[in-house]
Amino acid sequence: MRESLVVRGTPYKIYKIFDQETMEGPGRGGSFRKKAALGYFEWTENGEIKKRIADNVWVLVLHYNFINAKDKDDIRHGDAEDVTNLKNTFEKNRNCKFKSFLSMKRDNLLRMLADDNNALFRIFESKGHNHDVPSVFLIYFLSHGHIEGEIYTDHYEDENSDKYISFTTAEVFESLSKLTRFEKCLKIVNFGPCRGKLFDETFSPEQTYQNLNNRNSCQITSFPQMRNLVVFYATVETIRAMRRKHVGTAFVRHICQVLNSMEKSELLINVLTLIQSKIHGDSIDMRNIIRQTPEIKIFGLDSKFIISARRTLSPTNDSSSSDAIGSKKLGIPAAMKGPADIYNWKSRSGLYMRRRLAFIFYSVADDDVTLINQALSQNLNFETGMEALSKEALELYCEDASKVDSNVGCVLTCVFGRLSETPEQKEMFVLMDQTEVAVTDIVHSFIGPANDKWIGKPKIFIFVDQQEESPKGDNISPQDVYDIQATNHSGWLVLVLRSRDKLKALIEIFQSQELKGEKCLQEMLATCLLVSNSRDMLNSTLPYHLYFPDVPRPFVAPQFSVKITEDPPLDKTLDFGQLLEEVNGALNENRTWILSSGAGSGKTTVMKEIQYQLGKSNPDVKMLFVSLPSVGKLDTAKFLEEKAAHLKGPDKCFVFLDAFNEVSTDNHGKVLKLIEAFEVKKISVWIATRPHEASVILRAVSNPILVSIKPFDKKNQVEFVSLETNKSDKDCESFIETFPIKDILGNPLHLSLVINSGGNLYQIYDKVLRQKVEMCLVQKGYDKNNEILFQNKVDSSMKLLERITFQFLNGADPKKSKQDLEKLYSFGVANLENDRLTFSHESFAGFFTAQKYLHDVEENGTSDLQLFDEDLKLQAQGSPKPCELRRIAASCRKFVDLFYATASNEKKKIRKHRKSVQTACKSDANKFTHVVIAEDLKHIFNMLKIFTPPYVKVEGKPVKISEKLCSCF
Repeated sequence: MRESLVVRGTPYKIYKIFDQETMEGPGRGGSFRKKAALGYFEWTENGEIKKRIADNVWVLVLHYNFINAKDKDDIRHGDAEDVTNLKNTFEKNRNCKFKSFLSMKRDNLLRMLADDNNALFRIFESKGHNHDVPSVFLIYFLSHGHIEGEIYTDHYEDENSDKYISFTTAEVFESLSKLTRFEKCLKIVNFGPCRGKLFDETFSPEQTYQNLNNRNSCQITSFPQMRNLVVFYATVETIRAMRRKHVGTAFVRHICQVLNSMEKSELLINVLTLIQSKIHGDSIDMRNIIRQTPEIKIFGLDSKFIISARRTLSPTNDSSSSDAIGSKKLGIPAAMKGPADIYNWKSRSGLYMRRRLAFIFYSVADDDVTLINQALSQNLNFETGMEALSKEALELYCEDASKVDSNVGCVLTCVFGRLSETPEQKEMFVLMDQTEVAVTDIVHSFIGPANDKWIGKPKIFIFVDQQEESPKGDNISPQDVYDIQATNHSGWLVLVLRSRDKLKALIEIFQSQELKGEKCLQEMLATCLLVSNSRDMLNSTLPYHLYFPDVPRPFVAPQFSVKITEDPPLDKTLDFGQLLEEVNGALNENRTWILSSGAGSGKTTVMKEIQYQLGKSNPDVKMLFVSLPSVGKLDTAKFLEEKAAHLKGPDKCFVFLDAFNEVSTDNHGKVLKLIEAFEVKKISVWIATRPHEASVILRAVSNPILVSIKPFDKKNQVEFVSLETNKSDKDCESFIETFPIKDILGNPLHLSLVINSGGNLYQIYDKVLRQKVEMCLVQKGYDKNNEILFQNKVDSSMKLLERITFQFLNGADPKKSKQDLEKLYSFGVANLENDRLTFSHESFAGFFTAQKYLHDVEENGTSDLQLFDEDLKLQAQGSPKPCELRRIAASCRKFVDLFYATASNEKKKIRKHRKSVQTACKSDANKFTHVVIAEDLKHIFNMLKIFTPPYVKVEGKPVKISEKLCSCF
């Protein structure tokens, strides 16, 4: 290595502390005498907006190329291209003072960053006076790296060692903290090295991933707590950063491309977010799998910094069509923010994700908590909930969040509590139940493998120190501690606020209209850091600008049957708007509303929409939504009593209890007593259940209002299909008209499953019912991740439903078979009321009967079911009625026919079926042919390739089978 540096074209002996380093700076006549054109500061003073140009900007690049590495795989190809790109961008295009050092030794680097002996001023040819301190100081570290902030130099520990000398990001910040004269200088520190050895893979539900459970990738620390500091990491902790020969790193390349292509001035946070988007949008391979997720961390700032539009354009070195994570050449964008840089609230398939969820935890339920809740629900259309802060409540919330519908596009978690941090790593904690819980663990609850449905969607976390003043030195000893095309580590933002005045600013942000399209969330939240203490912080991996536009609610409003048990009783049909009017009108009456409907009818959806609409129109009403199955493992009554304690006070209250039918019968009495207690306390209650349990509640409360959801009519169905598919109304109507069995389409769950299932009707029903069984098993606690055992359980459950259906249709006494019938009910296949079982849809009975016939034939070569008799020779007693049984039999034959359409190529499997059909045809050809022709069973007919009778009577006349059947089919 050379032992001299070049300044203004003249080589001379290097400064004493920089022994054996190489420094590259401007040549003769360099740009140090010109004012920088990077940007300007903006702040408000006495109500007046002030601006100041950042005319003195330093850019320092510290890089290592490992050219003399013993292991040639360690050579950092592309390092020179990175430096050239940065030099062109900052020195040529932005008139910044630019210096770069190659292979600086560790101790010299740390001493220089601490400005030992005015080293930085000497390097940038300043005299060292206070007015020579730069307005902005950008530092770039380009090297290899590892976990916990380790950055390698390309110097070995000794001649015989293969281990590189390294330094850490903590040591870098420790040196920078000694720059006391730089406190008002905006310091932008950029770390380009890898932060681990893991690859950042684009998530796909079809793949299995080993690295999803990666807690450290979202570790939240308040380090280094330095004013006017912005830290930009090329990737998150534990993950690789990508680089390619002749192109350099994706990190540097996209930084330079964005700065060189800006056509208008933008806030620093917006520019960094755009760079995040560009880097995250690239991929290293043709399969579009390996990506990279940059991370931003911003501390308290004295003023806004705006990056100016480009003044000249010197293209970055882009000699290849891709770099380490890039697969296409990026041109200069016409505008700062293209569509790819904005979160568009759509999935990969183009469907809108219209719902937004927010939950607020608090230590003290003060006015600020209420104002945040109101702003989120009334202005930004979040479905909100509030809860006293506890570990138990947080665990239930995270569990519930893993089960939300896929059309939820964003989740916001706000925690008001006592914040603290560890003395060394400054990892942040929040106090819950006298125990410190790591903020990292809260964030990781939405990042880890249990919540893969949140990948790529914005996950916002706001932590507010809910105490008047944080005790100084109050450190703690910590306890042990779908889809969008994106990586598992992207899409989260954490804001930490320590002061009450900043909380007021946060409330104003959520109350403003600007978030709906004028300013993105990152830009608005960054203002909370202005004139702020260094312990406030914004930490983000959001690879897009996030806005909250007004969008229609994803709710299809059905009709309702409402029965009021008064004297005289009242029974009427209402639409959703009329139902809301009834609920609003009864707010002062403190009634109990029982929402009783079958499985999949939309009870939970309806209750949440009622809660949302009531919250918007009655902001002073306290509301509590409880999913009873989620507290099943706890003492349900005790849990609800604790909830009820938070509803005390002069305000009106509304409690929503969901899925009473899924509470164990042992706990029914406890919940009912609590509902009675709500009545005494004049707290209105909505409780959702299936019809079988509704009678239990009706007997326990006085003057209840019974509400049931009517099946979707055709208008509802068209609207629902349009929401699910983003298709035109005409296409949706066509889909509904051509679907052969209409009764299933009246149920929202079944309609949704039909929409998302391909194939013929048999295949659709097979998928629909299997998915229903899977959902029920998950609710019962079966582990879906244990694929083999779980699928075996699904198969055995389907066989069980098939057997019970046959027994019920063949005359089993419901009273003697109550346990079996309750199993049908528990899987949502049938409704059980007063020991009388009725199928949710007759077609379900037809499908399971068909399955019974098909499995009998495959296992035994024949079946007890007489497939071509109009009632299958079943002996049902009382229910279903003969006419219902005939419809079930016809449905069964249709499913068998469609099964043969899918299995015709499986020769071994089909032989027994063909023989069974041929036997039926031989035994009574007239009956067989009559049924086949009347019900259009063309695939059953195709099974008769080996044998067909020569003639069959049609309308009393003999007709040659080949002529008649061929003409029919």
